[in-house]
Amino acid sequence: MGDVGGALRSARTAKPAAARDRLAWLGVLLLASAVLASARLLVPSPSGVGTHTQLGLPPCGFLALTALPCPACGLTTAFAHLARAEVLLALRANPLAVPLFVGTTLAWPWSVWAAVGNLPFGETCARLRIDRVWMLLAGAGFAHWCVRIAWLVFASRA
Repeated sequence: MGDVGGALRSARTAKPAAARDRLAWLGVLLLASAVLASARLLVPSPSGVGTHTQLGLPPCGFLALTALPCPACGLTTAFAHLARAEVLLALRANPLAVPLFVGTTLAWPWSVWAAVGNLPFGETCARLRIDRVWMLLAGAGFAHWCVRIAWLVFASRA
């Protein structure tokens, strides 16, 4: 991910954050707060998927059509487990949720610190290489999904 300390020093010496930068950090704070509060309020589904239906969302269409989980199946359930510190149950629901939950949790204090410290939003994200983090997570999620599907398909044949 690069030199985080150097990225922070560079971001501090950059031009002061404009009002839109502070609004962006506020948006991150509100979004992270909403996700974490929702995760705590939801009751994890015992099946490992479907917790998101408590939010009024429809069941997973991919799962309904194929009887196989989509890459996001279990993420909401895992977040609900992680909000209760049930790490093993979260890993069983969807292991990708763990780094996503940690990132969401860290986004809360980070966004406050960045807004107070007048860090420019776009430049800070670029220097921290957030795009690479997302690509890494997407690749890991896809790889996990492929293994999960292969396991389910081959296990059903045995």
